[in-house]
This record gives sequence, structure tokens and C-alpha cells, in this order.
Amino acid sequence: MGRLDRAVSALFAALMGLILAIVLCAFEGTSFACKRPFALSQGVMLLLGTAGVALVCAAAARLPAPRRRAFWSLVPWAALFAVQLVLCFHAYFLTGWDSQGVIESAYAIAGGDADIHAAALSLYPNNIPLVLLFAAVLRVVRLLLGNPGLDRCVYVLIAGQCALNTLTGMLVWRLSARTTGSRRLARCVALVYAAFVGLSPWLMIPYSDSMALIFPTAILTVYQAHREGKWGRLAWPLIGLLTGVGYLIKPQAAIVTIAIALLEAIRLPACGRARRWMAHTAATALITALIVGPGAQAMTAASPIALKPERRMGMLHFVMMGLNTATNGTYAWEDVQRSAAEPTREARTQMQIEEIRSRLDAMTPGVMLTHLKKKTLTNYADGTFAWGCEGGFYREWIADKDSVLSPFLKRLIRTDDALFQVPLTGLHSVWLALLLGCALCGAAYTLRGARDRDGVLRAAMLALIGLTMFEWIFEARARYLYLYAPFYVMLGVEGFRQTALRLKGRVRRA
Repeated sequence: MGRLDRAVSALFAALMGLILAIVLCAFEGTSFACKRPFALSQGVMLLLGTAGVALVCAAAARLPAPRRRAFWSLVPWAALFAVQLVLCFHAYFLTGWDSQGVIESAYAIAGGDADIHAAALSLYPNNIPLVLLFAAVLRVVRLLLGNPGLDRCVYVLIAGQCALNTLTGMLVWRLSARTTGSRRLARCVALVYAAFVGLSPWLMIPYSDSMALIFPTAILTVYQAHREGKWGRLAWPLIGLLTGVGYLIKPQAAIVTIAIALLEAIRLPACGRARRWMAHTAATALITALIVGPGAQAMTAASPIALKPERRMGMLHFVMMGLNTATNGTYAWEDVQRSAAEPTREARTQMQIEEIRSRLDAMTPGVMLTHLKKKTLTNYADGTFAWGCEGGFYREWIADKDSVLSPFLKRLIRTDDALFQVPLTGLHSVWLALLLGCALCGAAYTLRGARDRDGVLRAAMLALIGLTMFEWIFEARARYLYLYAPFYVMLGVEGFRQTALRLKGRVRRA
């Protein structure tokens, strides 16, 4: 088990180091999708981000120990939630692209004056659970407030995402403390999370990226409790439940569960519990399958959405787009047209298989490596997770709430405004530092002896390896990494802590 655990850590260190090297060395000379015009070089931003994270961690380490009562530990998170509500209220807007179809469909189902985007939902039925969830929330809103209008309904959804974001921060804070035994580290993780994820502008976009943020962290939290002997037989069914619901909102949410299952399989030779592993895996898979299969079908059948099942794009469509060198593996309108033109699902699947085979055959090893490099830059060379890069992003601005804060905040989040360089530079600097910290974390856990409680962090490492591979295979999108941002924060900060501990040990020995 020790060697395999270290192999996971070594692979993670190598992958994060490779990604960071690509961003640092290939950014300037490479043309790729959604490339940002940064005011500073990547190297300078890495230094700034590392210094910033180090200062935050140093400040957190010197904070007085929090009181034992749960009430006082919740106060900072309540403050973060309040700040999120205020900032979003003064700056939010109505966006376009897929989010518009989801919101307007939900608003129409809830009785509002909008249309159900049945044609788009037939192409991408994976958005239907989110539509129905939003519709249920908006029904309650309309029941309590009458008809507040689409813009106010959108803010209610945003407020819900703020609550989920804050709750995710609380989970990752607790998870860090339990897995490392360091409350100081947990405070560092909490502060970095609040700055990097808690104040992310993606809070203002009601869509699957922000709605699914809590699921990977919640799944890992249940797994950590299981490893401590808590929850008993309920742990694995609960993981299956969270995985199934998370998958319905964002398929990438299931990657951490796959990582956990693989990690538990790695431990089999050492613990000799193959039957127990099979039982746990079967329980998780069964509940997940019931939710994703019959559960989703029953939910869709009971909804008022008039779907055309034959129009479904299918998973292979996203693999086909991921191999499109003309768009660097991102969204390709031509591929959408080709898939949509096929009259049946069978014909569409056959066309997609043939096109995937054709694109693979046309790629030499050099072309494939260049393509993967560009996809890596598209995914990882933007600490804002490609904020503002979707089509029709700023579709309609809500009227300013005041004459000072609203105009200022809107300038900060507009990609065509000079002030956008401030959050862009700040967030990307922290992102580069976290990638460095992740590489250092993998290296530290490769060198240290295997410990039982390290398993949760190694599951997080394996999940990020799987996420990266997922984005290499399927459509490239930086925002697809967002729901695993808490993992990058937790592992990145732990990497800096491990490095500092080793440096201190060497200084003392010298």
C-alpha cells in the first residue's frame, strides 16, 4: 500500500509540476482558446501569488485560537455569506449562453412569462435536473412574493449559490483540520478559500458550476468521516446519494467518487478486505445508478418539458469537440451542427465515432502533444476560470443599486474594462501559487512514509488527476475546474506547509 500511495502522490506532483511549467513557459508563445491579456508576466504573478498566500498563512497562524463553542466558529463564515450577498446584489446581471436557457426555462415552469427552451434541453438533457431544481425554488418565491420579476428571481438563485459556497468553505475548513491535525493549516485554508473561491465572480452566474461546487467536497468529507470510523454503514450509501445528485447537476462531480473507489482498491492487498470493498462499491454504485437512471427519467417524465430524445447529443459529441484542433478542443459550433444534423441517435453516434477515429488518425504524436498543451493552457492558464468567455455573457445589466458601489463592482467584473485587470491579476496569481503548492504537496507526500490519515488527501490528489485527464479527453473549459477549486486550495496550502516544515527541520539540524 505504501508504494502505491506514494505513486499516486508522485504522479500528482509530476502532473501539477508539468501543468505549472506549461503555463509559465508556453503561455507567451502559444495561441490557444480563451487566452487572457495579462498585465504582468506569469513568473511575476507566480511570485506575487506565492508571497500573498504565504502572508495569509503567516497571518492565520498568528490569529488567536478560536473559542471551542460552535457559535464563534460560525461567525466568520456568516460574515463571508453576508459579504457575498451584498457584493452580488450590487453587481449581478443577466447572462446569456446555456445559463440563460436554464434560468428562463425554470422561470417559465414556475409560472413566469418566459419560454421553456425545449429544443436546447433536447440537445443537452443533462441540464434538466438543474432546470427543475431552479423551478422548484422559484415556485416558492412566487408563492411568497407573487411575481417579483425575472431579475429578482435570479438574485434568489444567486443567494442560494452563496449559501452553498459558504457551506463548502466550512466543509473544506473542517476537512483540512481533520486530515492534517493542524488547526492553523485549517485557518490558512479558510482564508485562502474565502479570497479565491468565496469571492469568485462565478457566484453571480446561476448555473451548474456554482451549484455543483459543494458535492466533491461533501463526498470527500463523508469519506474522511468513514475513515475515522464514523457514519458506519451509512457512509457509502450517502456517498452514492451525493454522487448521483452531483452527477445530475455536473457530471465531473462523480470523479472524486471514482478516485475514492480506486484508492480503496489500492489498499486491498494491505487490509485484506476485498469483500467489504466490493460491498461498499456496490452500494455506492447502485444508489448512484438509481438516481442517475430511473430517478432522472422519472423526474424528466413528470416535468412539463416536451423533449425530443432523438436530439440528444451524447457523450461522444464532447469527445469529438475535445479533438477539434481548430478550436483547441473547446466549444465548436461546426461540430454542434454536424451532430444536430443527424436524424437519429444511432446515426449521430456512428458519425461521432467515425469523426473521432478520423481526427485521431490525422494526429501525429507531435500534433497530439501540441493539442494537449493548448487544451492545458485553456483549462489552467486563467485563475478566473474563464470568467466572461462564454457567448453573450453580459446579456443584460441590472440597474445600479447605488451611485458608488454598483458602478465600481461592475467595472471590476467587466472583461472589457481596465479595472478588470485587478481581480484578473489577483486571482490568477493565487491560482499559480496553488498549482505550485499542489506540486509541492505531491512531492512531500511522496517522500514521507504512508500514514492512514493521508488517504483522504491522496483521494483528493487522485480526483484532480482524473479531472485533468477528463478535460484532456472531453471539451476543454476552465470553468469545469471550478467545482474542484476547494481541492486545489486545500492541497496547495498543505504543500506550502509541508515545505515550510521541511525547511525549518533542515535549518534546525544545520
